Amino acid sequence: MKKVTIRDIAREAGVSVATVSNVLNGVNKCKAETKQRVEDIALKLGYKPNISAKTLATRRSGLIGLVVHEDENRHQISHMNTLINGMSAAIRDHENYDLIITEVFRGGSDDFLKDWITKRDLEGLIFIGDYEEELLGNVEKLSIPMVMVDNYNEEIVRASYVHSEDTLGSYLAVEHLIEKGYKNIAFVSGNLEENEVYRRRFYGYKAAIEEYGLRLTEDNIFQTEEDFGSGYDITSEIIKNKEIDSIFFTYSEGALGALRYLNKNDVRVPEELGVISFGNLDAWEYTTPSLTSIDQQICHKGKIAVKMMMDKINKNTEYPREISIPVKIIKRETT
Repeated sequence: MKKVTIRDIAREAGVSVATVSNVLNGVNKCKAETKQRVEDIALKLGYKPNISAKTLATRRSGLIGLVVHEDENRHQISHMNTLINGMSAAIRDHENYDLIITEVFRGGSDDFLKDWITKRDLEGLIFIGDYEEELLGNVEKLSIPMVMVDNYNEEIVRASYVHSEDTLGSYLAVEHLIEKGYKNIAFVSGNLEENEVYRRRFYGYKAAIEEYGLRLTEDNIFQTEEDFGSGYDITSEIIKNKEIDSIFFTYSEGALGALRYLNKNDVRVPEELGVISFGNLDAWEYTTPSLTSIDQQICHKGKIAVKMMMDKINKNTEYPREISIPVKIIKRETT
């Protein structure tokens, strides 16, 4: 089938090609009835715009770059997929825009990123997670709008930030365990020195322990890789300490690994050991037993990140520079 062009529309509408181009590109230079006639004919003929041609004409690529850590994308599949699903849903509201994704290693090269950005003429960048300040600063020099997800480095002037209520979420998790009668709560997270999100979650754990008069001890603090296997392995170590009666995982994959270990070794949950995680998905309803967790509204976070980006591109001021997504506890069978 022959592809419909703006010349075909102009011929049937009895107007110039320039008029059709203006209408289809949102340029208001003709009467309302002419605009409506052009739009109706374009719809009737099944016109599909040529994105490459439109990019050349408008000097806008319609591309938003999404940057993720290679290791986070590998270990935290459930979290990352839900976050990206939220972003994809939000970008669909903007007809002429698409997301494209790249992965970088922690401490990765800013030369790679700058080359990726400029070759594709990206209109904005969304970063997920922590990155070296030097890398972000060098990318910022390209004068491109930036939105940071789960990042607290507010030194990047051009960036906006969206994250969860990380400290409050951890406080609620530990408070819930205490209210359930647990007194010796292990804390399991990724690297506290390198990751500000995990540090914020540790602050919430510490605050709840101290406020309820429990003992804060280094023997109850564990740092691991953020994956299923590490959750399994660290639980095999924690269980040797007969005084520990519950575990708070700051990442869901660790909690799932823990449940695997506990089920395999006939440890009764929650009677012998309580388990709670930061991060919730509907699938946690179907673990054995179902996993109590802190819901950080991951999908909603992704949608907000895209909306913040589009506001920056369109120079709107609907959203503030920083947004903290509310959290809540989802009580299930592991506590």
